[in-house]
Amino acid sequence: MKKVTIFGILILIFQSTILGKVFSIGELTADFMVIYILLISLNFSFKDSIKTSFFLGILQDIFSLNFMNSLSKPLLSLTTNKLKNYFFVSTFWIKSTLVIFISFLDLVAKNVILLLTKGVFEISIEYIFYLFINFLIFYLVYLTNEDFKI
Repeated sequence: MKKVTIFGILILIFQSTILGKVFSIGELTADFMVIYILLISLNFSFKDSIKTSFFLGILQDIFSLNFMNSLSKPLLSLTTNKLKNYFFVSTFWIKSTLVIFISFLDLVAKNVILLLTKGVFEISIEYIFYLFINFLIFYLVYLTNEDFKI
């Protein structure tokens, strides 16, 4: 599990520096941690995935100077773990649908937290880009490693 966490930290640093600039429209950037947490939740136990997603969410909050990720990332892990128990998650299309749903859930969770803290609920056309780029990242990972073993 230590290797998984260290790899997550490397993804977070990479996302915060290089790819955050490349894959961004306005203030919205692709979130590689959503895909990584989804993969962790599909491949590891509930307890390990919650701990890792909470830790990586806190680190992502430190890098981005907000507190939404430490709440939304464990929620994504919880949802993925519950859904994998109800569905036989094996085909590419089911996993792709799960990526889009989890990415959408991440957007909703962050907007609800923003609404509760600042009284603002934002809906933007950029969210379609966010869903598409998360799907594209997932697809690239799927092409490189079809078993999703990290």
